[in-house]
Amino acid sequence: MLLRSRRRPRGLRRDHRPGGDARRSTGDQPSADDRPSADHWPSTHERLCADQRQRPDDRPGAREAHASEAALAHVRCAELERWLGEGRACTILDVRTEAEWRALRIPGARLVPLHELVARLEEVLALPGPLVVHCAHGIRSVDAALYLLAQGRRDVLNVVEGISAWTGPTELGPPARQKA
Repeated sequence: MLLRSRRRPRGLRRDHRPGGDARRSTGDQPSADDRPSADHWPSTHERLCADQRQRPDDRPGAREAHASEAALAHVRCAELERWLGEGRACTILDVRTEAEWRALRIPGARLVPLHELVARLEEVLALPGPLVVHCAHGIRSVDAALYLLAQGRRDVLNVVEGISAWTGPTELGPPARQKA
């Protein structure tokens, strides 16, 4: 007597959805129906703005996003170093984590980690002078600068290369405590 195997033919597997029907699949790649849309992975800028939105149709469209990116001014590390050497007034905003900031920082930079920016928005908007935003490589600072532009701050500059290209003076370790 021959026993037949109960294994499914190759390429068919049970779907884990209600009803559990078998579907033909090609390896481990999800079908077009199973792939998440771009809405599942919002950018950091969109996540920051989500707290400020009141209606779903407030989401900025492509035209508004391109306009805000065009309005964002950029500065390179060498130019920022020259500004500081000339004594030009500006506030340097570091949006890296506290651990990154303690490891290496530009003297006088104010730490507001990107994940705290929404909660500390009033504090950041009240900072004097042009606001120069930097991070490690210039990615997080773009998100922070675009968010600040969207909140009405117009004198925001992004350090394109981040602190990784900084050749000027730096500080290490925890900041020195000021005596009262």
